[in-house]
Amino acid sequence: MNLLPQAHAQKLSRNPRLRIAVLLGFSLFAALAPQIAQCEPRARITSNAQGHLLEELVRAVGEVESAPRSAFEARRRGEVAANFANEALRSEGYYAPTIEINIGEEALSAPIVNIDIGQLYKIKDPTIDWGEVPPDPLTAQTAQTAINLDSQSAGRAQDILSAESRALGAVLQNGYADAVTEPRRVIVDHADNSVHPIFKISAGTKIRLGSVNLLSGTKTREDWLLSVVPWEAGANYGPSEITELERRLLETGVYDTISITLGATDIATSQRPVNVRLVDRAKISLEAQLSYATNEGFAIESEASRYNLLGRADSLIGRLTFGGIKKRVETELRLPHFLRPNQTLATSLAIFRDDTLAYREDGASFKGQITRRFWRNSFLTYGANLDLSRTHEPSFIRPTTGVDRDFVALSLVGAFIIDRTDNPLNARNGYKADIRLEPTIISGDANLSYLKLVSQASIYHDFTNDGRSVVAARARIGALLGGSIPDLPSGRRLYAGGGGSVRGYEYQGIGPRYNDPDRTPVGGLSLIETSIEFRQKLTDKIGMVGFIDAGTLGLTSSPDFGEFRSSLGLGIRYDLGFAPLRFDIAMPLNRPQGDSSFQFYIGVGQSF
Repeated sequence: MNLLPQAHAQKLSRNPRLRIAVLLGFSLFAALAPQIAQCEPRARITSNAQGHLLEELVRAVGEVESAPRSAFEARRRGEVAANFANEALRSEGYYAPTIEINIGEEALSAPIVNIDIGQLYKIKDPTIDWGEVPPDPLTAQTAQTAINLDSQSAGRAQDILSAESRALGAVLQNGYADAVTEPRRVIVDHADNSVHPIFKISAGTKIRLGSVNLLSGTKTREDWLLSVVPWEAGANYGPSEITELERRLLETGVYDTISITLGATDIATSQRPVNVRLVDRAKISLEAQLSYATNEGFAIESEASRYNLLGRADSLIGRLTFGGIKKRVETELRLPHFLRPNQTLATSLAIFRDDTLAYREDGASFKGQITRRFWRNSFLTYGANLDLSRTHEPSFIRPTTGVDRDFVALSLVGAFIIDRTDNPLNARNGYKADIRLEPTIISGDANLSYLKLVSQASIYHDFTNDGRSVVAARARIGALLGGSIPDLPSGRRLYAGGGGSVRGYEYQGIGPRYNDPDRTPVGGLSLIETSIEFRQKLTDKIGMVGFIDAGTLGLTSSPDFGEFRSSLGLGIRYDLGFAPLRFDIAMPLNRPQGDSSFQFYIGVGQSF
């Protein structure tokens, strides 16, 4: 069986030196592989430990490359293994094990370490030693409660360290910014098999936050910075407030470095000023992305951004999209923390042309939207869009020549997005969902009003917990309420088919069609799409995907399952580090007459 692709095999046959080098490489690997794989344990464990504890002992003892060459080396390995095992047991709460080393008669095999783990030692009366200057009684009680060690829980080292961290965090959160831990004492009492931890914390003095000072090195206006500070002057220090300010500045995407420090105490106010040092990122950034689909051709999307032009962490973005179907020039201004924190104003002006199978639309669009952030990754968006458009589209009355329509569309926008995935470009676990409502009024050659409703949800599950085997599923529904065909301009209808929809079908290729020579898609008033993918990593960089897509489009606001279409496909993923490079090929299972038997797609990021 030939394991090399045909093109590589031809290249090797034409280059004898290359062929010899490859054969030598395979021979060398075959000779060394058994030696590389040949490892044995430093010592063999016999113990009354079970389950997880036994696994930890084996892991702590470790492996060596070869068997011992003498009795002295075997004894030495047994002593090292015993020390490692003892440390592992102490970390799990076993402080009085009995460990014996047996090197056997020949001493040329791994020593045997016999371990009796003994009694499990339990936590007893964890306390805090505050030194000479304790904090206020409320803070002391809060820190003691934060320890949260059950008096009957195992005396594990990691649990003790975590308890110390919780206690210190409680002190810091209560305004003691200079609080630090000092070396703790852990008393192991063999009489009653207990572990008595004594944490030593130097609290210092309670701090109140003073004025916020913006240090030089940025174009940012100080009045804007003060508007995003989450505390009032005189408030007690808390690390969560400092962290929140850092997060608010970081999410603007405008700064390379953010440093927030406390200054010296102001004697007059007994407050400590907060010094903020910001280093702006490069003023201008350029980005570009190339994609390809069989019947859509190549498309390039480029973006140029100018940062902090107005001194309020703003972004002025210019976008250019050029492809066989969509062409667009757009300018957008983004103002983060607009009027209130965690709220962004985005205004944009665009000139566009969409030249699809179903219609051609030229126009200009103005958008003004506010996005408010809730929790970590949940967003509410509301605003308005104004579009001035001219469409050329087929007509049931004039199917061969089509009609032109000029109109103005005013839409109100309301959308909610929730994202609980672990990676927006390559999710492995979690879910995300969104819903979008657009009530619209159209005036001109078309006069009507309608409500557009579109919602989508995706879910991801990693079966191996290491990202190697992931199942992803997606569902999308849409409906237009109040509109009708042919009154609704073609560019305002719903469509299905193509990349990002039902792969394998032509762009907009699912659903009813006009009876014209090109069999132009009509579009619809209702939409259902589903997808399921199995993503399997083959190496650290390369993976494969198998998927099934399906969807239907209806001429009314209710789904029409008579137009139900499905497809099968395979894909390759190459990990670029920030996102996967995607190669997909899909085949329609019930393709419309005259359409291609497959579609090929290239892009960055997973398909959903």
